[in-house]
Amino acid sequence: MKAVAPRELERVIVDTTVREKAIAFPTDSRLLEASRRKLAIRAKRYGIALRQSYAREGPRLRRRAAIEHQTAPAATSSPQLGLFAPTPPAAAELALRELDPDAMTPKQALDVLYRLRQIVLR
Repeated sequence: MKAVAPRELERVIVDTTVREKAIAFPTDSRLLEASRRKLAIRAKRYGIALRQSYAREGPRLRRRAAIEHQTAPAATSSPQLGLFAPTPPAAAELALRELDPDAMTPKQALDVLYRLRQIVLR
């Protein structure tokens, strides 16, 4: 069946309109139940005997996921941050960049280590 001629594909216009929809945020209970169910199915398919499948936990996890879904915050129109977006350096990292360990005495290095620990624990 030749529905489209090859010359018609030389120039293609794509419209990517985005509309917000009812977004179901993943919750711990829902992810746990989905993982448990899929692992049990695959184990059965490959003949792996499970000591315990936690099948009794499934209904409880589904109920918790439904409750968590009802109380989840509504989707906002704020832009989504990139997964690998650079984060600003922490105070300890900035302090480390200023150090010259080759020019320190052991006592100075120990003092700096304690100061960095205090920065991190703040």
